[in-house]
Amino acid sequence: VLAELILGNELLERPGFRFVRVPDQKRVYAARFDGAISTAFEDWIETNLLEVSRSQIDHLVLNEYFVDEGTRQVVRRGEFILDKIAEDNWTANRVPSGQEVDFVQVNLLIGDIIDLKIAGVRPKPSGMTGNLRDAAIAGNITQSDIQALVGRGFFPTPDGGLLSNEGEVLVRTTEGVLYTLRFGEVVYGSGEAVAIGNDTSDEEQSETGENRYVFITAEFDQTSLPEPQVSDTDAHASWQRRVQEGQDKAERLAARFAGWYYVIAADSYDRIHKPRNEFLKDTDS
Repeated sequence: VLAELILGNELLERPGFRFVRVPDQKRVYAARFDGAISTAFEDWIETNLLEVSRSQIDHLVLNEYFVDEGTRQVVRRGEFILDKIAEDNWTANRVPSGQEVDFVQVNLLIGDIIDLKIAGVRPKPSGMTGNLRDAAIAGNITQSDIQALVGRGFFPTPDGGLLSNEGEVLVRTTEGVLYTLRFGEVVYGSGEAVAIGNDTSDEEQSETGENRYVFITAEFDQTSLPEPQVSDTDAHASWQRRVQEGQDKAERLAARFAGWYYVIAADSYDRIHKPRNEFLKDTDS
């Protein structure tokens, strides 16, 4: 950060000048300011929310299930697990005979995950991460918080976990960071109504678009960084450094995601939330 200023309106009597104030100070100044100012949500949100590059993603899980909201029963269709062997070479479980992984479609999926289009955010109550059962018992979240969670399409489980009504995608990187994207309810509307919410958004149907709640978490998965032999000093020291870097990044991202429900654009949701058959093709004869 080079400087922080709060910018106000232009001065009517002095074209090119704006009111400005330094944060945490009361004095207001008039200063020449020629830059363009945008208050559009999309101009301020981090465009690479997950902070990940294409080459870093080496493991994907499409956890296909949905929650019957009437009975609260979970209908599971199975996990489709994709692992990167080499560039443009992926393997997967549950591949039918005569088919193989379509790496082109996998690459498109990775690109869509990296370019996840965030249309809006909503604040979450503190304590809405980790073990939800323990948080509720400790009084860190209330029953109304849980009801709001369910209203957005996310369902606490008896063991303190979380399910979402439209399944989830897990993404792991070579740094050992494991992201979970859980897809919840539809958010109707556009513009500010979606970006920050208002009295007419979230619950009312409209003709201006169907966005989607997503609950994002990040954690460190050390199984992706197996420990080398201690006797190989250089390799072990490098491993320790990578583990520490991965843990630090996962902790920082977890703190960022902890405070917010995210709303993703409908087209972004449609490109990521796909069944496993979209990533398979007939084996070349």
